[in-house]
Amino acid sequence: MPSTLHIQTVRFDGDGSALVRMVQSVAAAVTELRRRQPHWAVRLAVGDAGTADDPDAHLDDTVVDQLRTAAGDARMELDIDAFGANLGHGAGQNRLAARRAATGDGDVIVVANPDTYLTPTCLATLL
Repeated sequence: MPSTLHIQTVRFDGDGSALVRMVQSVAAAVTELRRRQPHWAVRLAVGDAGTADDPDAHLDDTVVDQLRTAAGDARMELDIDAFGANLGHGAGQNRLAARRAATGDGDVIVVANPDTYLTPTCLATLL
């Protein structure tokens, strides 16, 4: 039976390099998860809260391209939600989770900070 894993993070400020490393680590963990348990579909959501100076500031196109490449290499769907405001970490995570719940699919949500790096076996062990 197919299962869906939602991984989500909220980004605020910074140049996006930590977020890219985070998504690359998630991609490695997803690749290992699928090696062990190939039935998992994975969706990655990034909430973009802008910067302290400009809540409407979006991730640089180069960063977005790097995120899409990492997600694509691991066959993950990637959704970037530009909040247009700093909602705070908890409210941002809740917004992303509510969007996922509205789709009616999904078995597991993993909430992570954008400076979190998963070990390659993290998801396979967790699930």
